Amino acid sequence: MFHVKHGPRPAIGGGFLIEKYDWPAARGGGIFEVRLILAGTERIEKMLTIEKPRSLAAIAADIRRTWQPKVYFGAAPYLDAMRSLDSMSNFYGEDSARSIVAYFLANAGTWRGEDARRIKAELKGML
Repeated sequence: MFHVKHGPRPAIGGGFLIEKYDWPAARGGGIFEVRLILAGTERIEKMLTIEKPRSLAAIAADIRRTWQPKVYFGAAPYLDAMRSLDSMSNFYGEDSARSIVAYFLANAGTWRGEDARRIKAELKGML
């Protein structure tokens, strides 16, 4: 957990404190909680639950682990590129992460099963 101790002070007086509870670093994403405390004429606390998507590198590692016995050759270069990407806003050379994920999904038709359905849905949700 880490704290941002203050922010802009309103004209009335006070400020705010944000406490951020980290998400599981091992999975590269997950759910974390943020507590926002507004201090002015009265103290207001608000808890927010926010979901952070897993990194593309973490997703690529799951794909490699679950796609057995061998990744389809048409999807392999896109999967290799995903291993070096963190989020959908990154680039691999001149290619956007969005295009790499889209091309991976287009070439991953032979990957089937429960893990395939779950991970493909996760990637489609990120597009």
